[in-house]
Amino acid sequence: MMRQQKNRGLVFQGLDHMNEQIQQLQHSLAEIEILKAGKYWREHGEKSAGFLKRTAVARENQRSIVELRHPDTGELCRDQHEISTIATNFYSILFTPEPTDPVALGTLIRSIPSHLKITSDQQESLMLPIDIEELLEDSKRTRRLSSPGPDGLPYEILYLVLKFPPLHALIEVIYNDALQKSKFPKSWNESIMCLLYKKGDPAEMRNYRPLSLANSDYKLFTRHINRRIMEVSSPLISRHQLGFLPGRFIAENGMIAQLIMED
Repeated sequence: MMRQQKNRGLVFQGLDHMNEQIQQLQHSLAEIEILKAGKYWREHGEKSAGFLKRTAVARENQRSIVELRHPDTGELCRDQHEISTIATNFYSILFTPEPTDPVALGTLIRSIPSHLKITSDQQESLMLPIDIEELLEDSKRTRRLSSPGPDGLPYEILYLVLKFPPLHALIEVIYNDALQKSKFPKSWNESIMCLLYKKGDPAEMRNYRPLSLANSDYKLFTRHINRRIMEVSSPLISRHQLGFLPGRFIAENGMIAQLIMED
């Protein structure tokens, strides 16, 4: 189809629809297989322990890193201690902040036009006290089945805690201390880093993407701060900035560039 269609931009638009139909078909087939399997297991009074075991093993194999190449010697390391050391050193160097030039930073800030700066009233709105109703509303918008942090508590449990009236005063104190005094619970500085394989040689550390699993109460705080910032900054962001913003799609710029080159 892509060979026959001259305008590849239009092809990409059609592919989105076709991919959606394929996903719906795959979902329907999976639902049918689930019903068939469930009927068989119920008839025989048992559950598919083998299926559950294979699923768990497959997931564990996907997450396991059995070997990494040493950055200095180029040798493959299979010892878990050596693998941990390679990963720790790699991300310690990667995430070490580079020094900034205060003079250059000041020059950059002063060059921002006044109409692209938030007002004093907007600045004050960012620091207004957080109340429990805001947290409950933010909690309703969280994604279900999200991976929890070190404490193991998902959003569903956090929402029940937020709804418990005797804890409302304490919760507001904790979140407002974090906002206005920069006093954070110790658990908010803790996270679990998972390494997700991207592509290329799985023995190369650079081919993994780190994902930090933070506690749900901390993520709720950052979600709330992000919502406040977006409320005042959205009108200031260029319409050409399509990535990482609600209601915008990052691939649109790529499609526009493709159409321009083809036309």
